[in-house]
Amino acid sequence: MNLSVGSTAGSHDGTSLVEQGMHELLRSCDNGAICQSAGNYRSADLAVHGRLADGEHRDLGWIIDPADTTPNEL
Repeated sequence: MNLSVGSTAGSHDGTSLVEQGMHELLRSCDNGAICQSAGNYRSADLAVHGRLADGEHRDLGWIIDPADTTPNEL
């Protein structure tokens, strides 16, 4: 199943009805897979990109303005 949906919303912890439905779908079939699109958020400054060599790692920091009370997702 290909989920080409453009949203970063949701719990992402397996508790939403959509996630539970996808889990049950996978449990009911052999060799099933669900692929989620990565989104087109680069122009919205919501993504980080780059390349890592084998064994290489990078730490990414989050800058969150405590005064920002708008609904945000992390």
